Amino acid sequence: PVGTQALQVFPLLLASTLVQVLVRMMQGSAFAGWAIWLSPLIEAVLWPVVSVLLLAPQHRAPDPDEDRPL
Repeated sequence: PVGTQALQVFPLLLASTLVQVLVRMMQGSAFAGWAIWLSPLIEAVLWPVVSVLLLAPQHRAPDPDEDRPL
């Protein structure tokens, strides 16, 4: 499921980059170059890694304690 999340998020990341490029060009800036289109791809590839790292504290085993009923 994390891999499918990356595939679902990729079009959103691509659309946000498109909006960013269009707004910059409407402001009169020069085209940033084709390398800017690599950022959504890199972000989508890193999505599963970051997701696993951020969810790791939720997956650890609970530490039973007399004071905590969990």
